[in-house]
Amino acid sequence: NLFKRTDCKSAVYWTHDAYASLPFAMNSDADIVLDATLDGKPVRVFLDTGSATSSMSLEAARRLFGWTDNDQRVKFVASEKINGGAWASLYRFPFSTLDFNGIVVSNPQIELIPQDSFNLGRGSDADIVLGMTSLRQLRLYVSYGNRTVYLTSAEAK
Repeated sequence: NLFKRTDCKSAVYWTHDAYASLPFAMNSDADIVLDATLDGKPVRVFLDTGSATSSMSLEAARRLFGWTDNDQRVKFVASEKINGGAWASLYRFPFSTLDFNGIVVSNPQIELIPQDSFNLGRGSDADIVLGMTSLRQLRLYVSYGNRTVYLTSAEAK
């Protein structure tokens, strides 16, 4: 839905359930970047509705969580063409929660991509590109005027 700024009575009009309101930063391309926690670790998240999957650089994940190169929980998934043609190995880790100030994406599917293939392409300082695999678990209202994103779970009624 689209609203005139003066017509919006409440940002979270679709539910009386719990919601989160998070300030966001925008770069020159109007990309939205906000703070969250991934399994209890602080991360910067870039919202990308044009991306089917969510991703993070493998090296950033290793630094953040202290994994070793031979951690058995990090699983090779496949080799795929990334960012217009370069081949990269994709990995997965069984993350438990991606938490937006109390609104939680459970078991987020985040592809881990080697840093040399991980390129946001928008000059963002985000750790995670949050694509539709995770965004479909949320309902969002973006207030550009207030630079705030309001979130609930997708099931909120």
